Amino acid sequence: MTAVLPRPTPLDGTVRGTAGGPGVFTGSYRVSADESVLRGHYPGLPIFPGVALVECVHQAVRLSVPEESGTPAMAEVESCRFLAPVFPGHTVDVRTTAESVEGGFRCRAVLSRGEERVATLRVRYRLEATG
Repeated sequence: MTAVLPRPTPLDGTVRGTAGGPGVFTGSYRVSADESVLRGHYPGLPIFPGVALVECVHQAVRLSVPEESGTPAMAEVESCRFLAPVFPGHTVDVRTTAESVEGGFRCRAVLSRGEERVATLRVRYRLEATG
């Protein structure tokens, strides 16, 4: 499935990968040294912000939902744990799974750098009508 995400997004690039159905995705995001979100976060030791990792998951979910099904809207971040830092030059692997819940679906995400987990999230989404 190929999709184009509308702006704005805090990321300079786009998560790339393969969708396996609504909320199911396997892909990655390469953190470039000149990533906009790194400016000032932190001078001398740039760290990819946690909100940018949440955005990676959100992009993965949006890419996983066919346009005719509606637009996934983040309803609630139920759980979010940042486990290890992400630095410029790292590639973040994004894996999401989903289960149906009343009014939408719940996504579970694991973000990793190789074998090391950098974050885990559980996010509830609702589907909004397109158009």
